[in-house]
Amino acid sequence: MRAEECLKFETCEAPLCPLDEESLRSGVWYPDEEICTSAKYGNKDWIRNQRKIKKRAANKDFYFTYEMLCRNCIIQRNIEGLDPDNTGFKDEKALKKWLNRHPEKRKWTEEEKRELASRFKKTVTLGKV
Repeated sequence: MRAEECLKFETCEAPLCPLDEESLRSGVWYPDEEICTSAKYGNKDWIRNQRKIKKRAANKDFYFTYEMLCRNCIIQRNIEGLDPDNTGFKDEKALKKWLNRHPEKRKWTEEEKRELASRFKKTVTLGKV
């Protein structure tokens, strides 16, 4: 499917479109810009990250690339993208530095999940006494 085939194509102003490979490859997004609102494509992880960043970004003048938005990292308050005044949009060194400062979330093992659920159950049970 192409971006032009999207039902919201005429009214959408999102700079990154899940149907437009070129925008994902070379586009950038600022936290004060639009986010895809398509019900069909709006559930992608990177679009969810955009919504989180929009609420928590420290500086709305710093940009995020598709690769940064795809990063499965913790999005905390005051998160910052890359400064367009200090980096070019193709600055691999700055991107790599940003990715290193925002490591991937750790995957939980099944045993860790069971242990956490067990501790949670005990806490809930104790609260009912």
